[in-house]
Amino acid sequence: TWTHPANTPKNATAGESSWNNGSWWVGDNGWFGSNSNRIWHSTDRGATWTSTRVTLQNCLSVSVDDDAQHGIAVFRPVTSATGTVVGKKGMLQTTNGGTTWTPMKLPLAGCNPGTVRYVHGLHMAIVTTDSGIYRSTDNGTTWSPIGIPTTFAAHDGDLSTFAANGGLTIS
Repeated sequence: TWTHPANTPKNATAGESSWNNGSWWVGDNGWFGSNSNRIWHSTDRGATWTSTRVTLQNCLSVSVDDDAQHGIAVFRPVTSATGTVVGKKGMLQTTNGGTTWTPMKLPLAGCNPGTVRYVHGLHMAIVTTDSGIYRSTDNGTTWSPIGIPTTFAAHDGDLSTFAANGGLTIS
C-alpha cells in the first residue's frame, strides 16, 4: 500500500503531478514544476512547500543557479489520456528564487525545449531542444549552440552536467 508522505505539498490539485528528474536543489531550496500552471518551492529541504502560479502548463524541467535566485523552467505540450494536446511550449525565468516567473525567448525561434540544467560552479545554463543543445552564461538572455549539430533532436531525454578541472561534461 501507498501512504501520503508528511512533507508533500498539501494544496496540490486533484491530478496534479510532476515529471521524473524535473526537480532541482540548491542547499535547502528545492523547486519542481507540475502539469498544472504552478512551480513549487521549498526553503526547508522539503518540509513545507509553496507554489507560484505561472502562465504556462506542463513544466517538464526546472533548474536554478547556485545563487538560488536565477532560474529557468521549461514547458511543453503533452497529450492527455483522452488524446487532447494540453499546454504550449515555452520557457520562463526567475530572478528572485521563484517568487515570480516571467516569459523568456527560446534558444532558437520555434524550437521545442526539453530539459534545462544549471552547471554548478559555472553560472551556466544548458537546455536541450529538438534543434540541438544550447548554453547560456547570462541566465538565458542569450543562447549559443554547444557544438552538437542543430539537427540533433535532444529534447526527449534527461540531461546531466558535470564541471571539473576546467572541462564540462554533458550527457
